[in-house]
Order: sequence, then C-alpha cells, then structure tokens
Amino acid sequence: MTCFCVMGAHGGGTSLVAGMLDALGVDMDYNPKARIKVRHRYYLNYEDTKFVKLNAQILVAAGGKWDNPPTPEKVLSLKDDFEAQIKDLVAARSDSELWGFKDPRIALTIGLFHPLLPNPRYIYVEREVEGTAQSIVARGPSKKDKAYWVQLTTTYYERIETFLESIDAPVLRLDFEKLRTERSEVLRLVEFVGCANEVDRAIKMITK
Repeated sequence: MTCFCVMGAHGGGTSLVAGMLDALGVDMDYNPKARIKVRHRYYLNYEDTKFVKLNAQILVAAGGKWDNPPTPEKVLSLKDDFEAQIKDLVAARSDSELWGFKDPRIALTIGLFHPLLPNPRYIYVEREVEGTAQSIVARGPSKKDKAYWVQLTTTYYERIETFLESIDAPVLRLDFEKLRTERSEVLRLVEFVGCANEVDRAIKMITK
C-alpha cells in the first residue's frame, strides 16, 4: 500500500495535482460536491472531507486555525489526543493499494500524521508566493489584505520545507506554472506515481 500526500498552500495548485492523481487512478476519496470558487468558475478541490475535518479539529485544539497557524510545538503536543483518530482515518483507506489525500492544512499538522502513514510519498506543489496569495484573494471578500495572505503562504511553505528536510521518504517537487504548460512536468508526476499508461488523462486536467 502506498499513500500520496499532496502538500502546498491554499491557492497554491494542490487541487490541480490532486485531480491529476485521481485521473491517474489514485484513490483520493474526494467529495464531488466540495468545490472552490475562483472568480466566476467553480472547481473541484479533490479533498477528502474527513481529513479536512480532522485537521481543522487539530488546529482548533492547538489554539489556531488554517489562517492563523498554531506553533508546530503546540500541534505536536496533541499527539496522544489525536493518534487514535488518525489511525482510524488511515485504516479506513487501507482497502486501496494506491490512495492519497489533499488538504493544505496538512502543512501545519503533518508532524502528527507522518509516523502513521503507510509508505508515504510526498508531492510538494510549489508556486510563487505572490501568485498564491492572489489566488486566495480571488476566491472572495476577506477582511484581511493581500499582505496577510502573502505572510500566511510564506508560513505554509516554510513549515513544509522544514518537515521535508526532517524525513527520509520519497518527495516530488512540482512547479505549479510548469505543470500547467509543460508536458514534461506532468510526466514527472506520472513517473512518481507509476501510472505511465494514464498520462493522457492527467494532461487533460490542465485544460479543464
């Protein structure tokens, strides 16, 4: 069994990659009714609602939320409180040989999940910070200005980098802009997953 964890920031292109994984045959167990609105279009976010809810609970218990991150130390201090729930969540996906999940909040909680994931492989979607922040702004009105979202995005990316530097597991870094325009970047994802026969389905995700 292999678990693919998609990492990145809100507005950073993780939905596109999760959609490609789904097209490649990875069981993402997403909610088909969960969509995000960018300007006047709606897009599937390919998020497993159960992971989203649990991550939100962890962040609240740590004294924060997705847009007000608690410290990594506070999150890790909750290990005993959430270990059983994480194990149950992972066990519920054990019927799939290739499965994955995507929730940007995992950048803040991955320290609790990593030891419990079976054969984890990490996909880090990197996007220029300004573009990521602008994507968040485009999703709708907010009392916070773009500068706040730039700082939040920076925090997410810093947390991801720190985590990836601390582990011994396969990691694929994808450039969001290249992924949208260059077939070679899609092929890197296909090779990482090991589903070369489904490359055309993944490429079609770019034009949706």
